[in-house]
Amino acid sequence: MPRRHRAAWAVPLLLLSGCTLLDQRSIAPAAVAPTGAEMAELAVPPNRVALIRVRFDQPDPALKDTLRQAVEAARARKPDVVFDVVALLPPGRSATADRDAALQAGRDGLAVLQALRELGVPAAALSLGARVEPGASGRVVLVFVR
Repeated sequence: MPRRHRAAWAVPLLLLSGCTLLDQRSIAPAAVAPTGAEMAELAVPPNRVALIRVRFDQPDPALKDTLRQAVEAARARKPDVVFDVVALLPPGRSATADRDAALQAGRDGLAVLQALRELGVPAAALSLGARVEPGASGRVVLVFVR
């Protein structure tokens, strides 16, 4: 390669060497790596009663209507309400069982989160978490308000 072509590549490389790539950490560093305290605060709501309890092992054909009514009631009391969606994890007997239960709980939590988004709840008013519940049986997602 001729010397002038090598020089043409050197200038942009020198300019880029001082740059950092823009990614999620640049926009919201806490969203990428929340601390253990932040996760615990979300995952274990202190002494709060759930606004709604969604059971995925007993499908409710009127779930969307029930969610809509719950969201409307919560917004009527507090227009800037925040919804905490918490999937309950039953304690597992093995690493594989724990992983599978966690994946299923994540999917269930995301389904409730998506249903809330479809009802017009802004993403900034939603949070998603999970907690191990010793007495949990079946697939359950709780929705709390704050």
